[in-house]
Amino acid sequence: MMSATALRILCGMVMPLVAIGAGHAAPDGDAVAAALASAIAAQGDAQVTYGSVTVADDVVIISELVAIQNGRPDRVVSLPSLEFAGIEARASGGFIAERAVFDGGSATDDDAVVSWMTATAEKAIVPSPVEVKAASKLRPFARLQMGGVRIDTPSGDRLAAVDNLIVEIGEVVANVPSRLRIEALGMVVSADAVGGTRRRAMLKALGYAELELDLILDSMIDLHADTWTMDPLIVKIAGVGDLRIEGHFSGVSIGGFAVDSRRKAAQESAKIDRFTLRFDNAGLVERAIDRQASMTGVPREEFVERFVGAIPFMLNFIGNRPFQDKLAVVAVDFLRRPQSLTIESSPASPVSLDEIAKAAMTNRSVLPDLLAVEISAND
Repeated sequence: MMSATALRILCGMVMPLVAIGAGHAAPDGDAVAAALASAIAAQGDAQVTYGSVTVADDVVIISELVAIQNGRPDRVVSLPSLEFAGIEARASGGFIAERAVFDGGSATDDDAVVSWMTATAEKAIVPSPVEVKAASKLRPFARLQMGGVRIDTPSGDRLAAVDNLIVEIGEVVANVPSRLRIEALGMVVSADAVGGTRRRAMLKALGYAELELDLILDSMIDLHADTWTMDPLIVKIAGVGDLRIEGHFSGVSIGGFAVDSRRKAAQESAKIDRFTLRFDNAGLVERAIDRQASMTGVPREEFVERFVGAIPFMLNFIGNRPFQDKLAVVAVDFLRRPQSLTIESSPASPVSLDEIAKAAMTNRSVLPDLLAVEISAND
């Protein structure tokens, strides 16, 4: 995949696409291009060049913008055409564009090439060079839509692709976005692009040369109430299954988790109010059972029954007999008819992540009761 530096350059160009202008006056195209180049250069790790600059119907068009990382000529971001409309100055410096279009761009690295057919950003912001150097937390755009996205190896082998990608970011309050919504439809991910040698080998052993999936995430953060709601995260993988995660968390300091010195305090204050994970099987379980049965040289049904018989002993590590008994019944039902599996946590009062971590290390037998965990199959 692309390096963090190359992605930073890309973000500096395609996320904060902005032009200079105010009111209904025609924008100064040359000033727009110079401001964009200055904002990118303020990151200190790339050289920027561009071709012609034209203005048509208050739309600034910059051609052949290229950024090359200093000392790494293989790391290049290329945008054949940038179109900026609805240009306004920002009171704090820098500028904003109501719409930025940057179709047909690419970003290359020593191990990957990212390209896209269409791309549009709404309410895209470029900070001032001072803000860039200070790493100010700004919303780069309100909405980004990209189509025909591909990630290939330098030799042209496809690692991943996305038919349609939409990212929506809410207003930033105290350095934290109030909402994040991601919709990635028509995704294809090669097994070779999955991190970890063992994971790649496992996918291929199960017959997954690539994964076809859709992903939707909707996340809301209320800083006044210190709550974070994941409602929901949905991943649909063809031939594997559908995963749905919903959760509500209180006492959350999102910014605290990002800072080493504040992470412990953030973990102590964050609490789980409720959490649900549901998996609807669409072939993964059958493939896994078939592979294990083949390795042991017995028919699938016989292997399942052998495995079912061993489940009570396999669950002894939990150390909570009532919960183990309930879990064993659910596991047997799911293995014999692998349709759906649901895990729910709805404690009587919120449970802190710190309390969960301590229990996991010292007495994991209390975790099912602490989190009021309920598990069901095929409902």
